Amino acid sequence: NFEISFQEDTKNLNARRRRRNTEKAVRQCYGPSCLFEARPASKYCSDKCGLELARNRLLQFLPMRLMQWQTIPSVADTFNKKAIEEIRNEIEDIKQRLSVLDERQRKLSDIIERGKKLIATNDTNKIDTTNDEPDGMCFCILCNQEISQKTYTRHIDKCFIRFESQVSYGSNIKSNIEGLFCDNYDRTNNLYCKRLKVICPEHSRDPKIGPDEACGCPLEKDLFEVSDELCTVPKRLCSKHFKWDRKYRAQIDLERLHELMRYEELIEKENRLRTAMNERGSVAGLLLHKTTAH
Repeated sequence: NFEISFQEDTKNLNARRRRRNTEKAVRQCYGPSCLFEARPASKYCSDKCGLELARNRLLQFLPMRLMQWQTIPSVADTFNKKAIEEIRNEIEDIKQRLSVLDERQRKLSDIIERGKKLIATNDTNKIDTTNDEPDGMCFCILCNQEISQKTYTRHIDKCFIRFESQVSYGSNIKSNIEGLFCDNYDRTNNLYCKRLKVICPEHSRDPKIGPDEACGCPLEKDLFEVSDELCTVPKRLCSKHFKWDRKYRAQIDLERLHELMRYEELIEKENRLRTAMNERGSVAGLLLHKTTAH
């Protein structure tokens, strides 16, 4: 009898639990003025009721939030506008510096063209005085080899080419800046060379120097003044101005590269700030956030 009574109590308990679960599952739709039963695992009887409630919420809260947004200025927007103004000023400074570099590049090209029209001097005394180098020994900073000071510049250039060729600078995207990067395509690694074009030791060849070709480097009157006079020592013998044109071009290109990289960083930063400002004034932003006036 005890077992039969226990089984009946268990059945009654399970029945009461099922009735309570059924009562909890059945609920009215949350839709405006809707009297129907909500769908299982949903607050609404249909999608139409859900959309109607969302529309009513927008009509009720959005005008108030929009008025508040227009009345109380956003502190974040104020900071962002100030940051964007500073970015625009810095971008203008970069554009001016790039214009100066373009002018320097143009002047350098004119000087190189003038030098090509010169005829190298054959005066031995002038060649010796122009290339007056101290006679001594020193160590190469790259290979640590002891070399003469007269051949130091040429030796450093050869060491640089040898060591630089062992390092790879590549990207799978070709640059859209003409003349700045080497961009030689390596079919083995499917990469574009990203060294500066003017000093790339792997893909650039030194032009042949004629016997009568002059150096053409502008001579210095003193430490801070450069004269219009050009060096007339044969280019293949002038160690004082060894590859001077490539070095000046590389210096200008390197400065231009730094300015362009900074320019790209500023543009990306400005885009992020403008995106944040636009999202801050969107419908979702107005409903989720607000500015509290203290």
